[in-house]
Amino acid sequence: MVNGIIKKLGEDLVNNVLVRFPVKSLIRLKCISKRWYTLIQSTTFIHLHLNYQTTIQHEFILFKYSIK
Repeated sequence: MVNGIIKKLGEDLVNNVLVRFPVKSLIRLKCISKRWYTLIQSTTFIHLHLNYQTTIQHEFILFKYSIK
């Protein structure tokens, strides 16, 4: 049921909601669906997230690649 609702949400709506989440939550949310994983990993989303998060003071920034 939840998966069906997620599929019906528009891309812009999902972007506008997810961009507000902190990085720790986004890492968890990547497991929701392949669509969300692809979206959160995309360069476009990372730039949107960075721009949104820099207007608000937070501790974390989302990067495309993790440091090992």
